[in-house]
Amino acid sequence: EYYWESVMKPAGDEILNGHNNSSPPRLIRAAFMNQFENLANVTSHYTSTGPEIYSQLDGKVDAFIMSAGTGGTLVGVGAYLKERFFENLQQKHRMLSQSPPRIILVDPPGSSLFNKIKFGVAYASQQSE
Repeated sequence: EYYWESVMKPAGDEILNGHNNSSPPRLIRAAFMNQFENLANVTSHYTSTGPEIYSQLDGKVDAFIMSAGTGGTLVGVGAYLKERFFENLQQKHRMLSQSPPRIILVDPPGSSLFNKIKFGVAYASQQSE
């Protein structure tokens, strides 16, 4: 999908409503990612960030702790780490001697996630648009 961007001319040219009357705005390619609703957000962290962390720690992960914006990183990485933990248990036919990794969200003051969960609106008074 394409969106319009106003092209401003240097001072002296006649500009009306943000556009130079002699030429239309130029067409640009743009995209709205909508990361809160886009499952590719979670998938990208499940397929890249999660495996990277797991590999660097040689599969020995006790916890994954982070703050979050959309939650995509937390959900994608968390799912990957927990799935690998349980797959390893099944492959090695061992009893559960270690707990699965804990996935923890740290919600700092000003985070919109608290209000999203409690009131259904992703907004905090500390934020501005």
